[in-house]
Amino acid sequence: MDTSCPPLTQSHDIPALVCAPDGSTCVNPEKGLVKWFWLRAIGPNNSFPVTFQGNESNMLTITIPAEENLRGDFEIAQLLATSTGRFTTQIMQATINRQFSNAPIPNNHVFGTTVFPGILAETFYAQPTTTLQVQVVNLLSVPNVISMVAVGRRFLDWGNERRADERRRQFYSKRTHPYWLTNNQGVLALAANGSASLLMTVPSSADFLAKFILDDSDGTYNIQVFEGLSSRALMDGPINAQNFFASPTLVVPGFPQNLLRSSMSPGRIRNWSHLFKRSSIIQCQITDTSGLPNNIRLSLHGLLIYYNEPGGERLTINESVTNAGWRRSPPLLQPGMPGRVC
Repeated sequence: MDTSCPPLTQSHDIPALVCAPDGSTCVNPEKGLVKWFWLRAIGPNNSFPVTFQGNESNMLTITIPAEENLRGDFEIAQLLATSTGRFTTQIMQATINRQFSNAPIPNNHVFGTTVFPGILAETFYAQPTTTLQVQVVNLLSVPNVISMVAVGRRFLDWGNERRADERRRQFYSKRTHPYWLTNNQGVLALAANGSASLLMTVPSSADFLAKFILDDSDGTYNIQVFEGLSSRALMDGPINAQNFFASPTLVVPGFPQNLLRSSMSPGRIRNWSHLFKRSSIIQCQITDTSGLPNNIRLSLHGLLIYYNEPGGERLTINESVTNAGWRRSPPLLQPGMPGRVC
């Protein structure tokens, strides 16, 4: 039996139909107050799209707008972008002092398109007026036009109980949030048929729950992965990158990259994540097999799980959900009450 808890922040869809006190079916009035929403990343001088000059670095901002009485909590589920060339990005939420990656990440490891959206491993809740800062570096020597949006839903209802529940979810966005872990040294540049070690270090403040494997390289290579200070091997020998990543040249978060799965769970596919302890070092021994110079960019995407700040106790998903008094956000209208969910 599956006893795992749902994600800490991601809530279910709000029911469209409810039962009136007389037992008849009616449309849930609260459903119309939860809206799809696309939020732009704005550049200097309120520009959008943003044109970056050759090799330019600049900051974009995503600010959650506020409705009357600070309504409009925003749950971010996807990141999308179009551009005329490559760039790197690093996202930060200054209010809670959280970086979403250990280093700048290649754009195609973070942003998807409407065809293959960049789906976050964990949704992120933000209150109105919250600002996400997105540091962007143009990797081209010529201008690069970048259009970047966050996609999710806004809660515009007046329900105090529901809003209190969403604010608890925002609290947990500080203690578990989307994260990309990438090469400590940046791009790994291999000579033709060359070999080198690629290192990724988990932050000392949190454990890292990896869900997706992301790769972007100029050619083929073999890889062998070791975990932790003990160098425990995660494979019995080097394998080719095509057997480690779904596609070493076309990666959009949430779709083509490798995700360990099992069909043992009846009726559905079970996704397998991997927990790397805080301060763990992930070592990848890489050998080029393309016979040409090969630039390799490798990332893992998942979420950070922080320690509880009071008392230094470790935050666990089961404990945090149980202690908070909720497992999954309840329907806005409860069974057994007037207007219950049908």
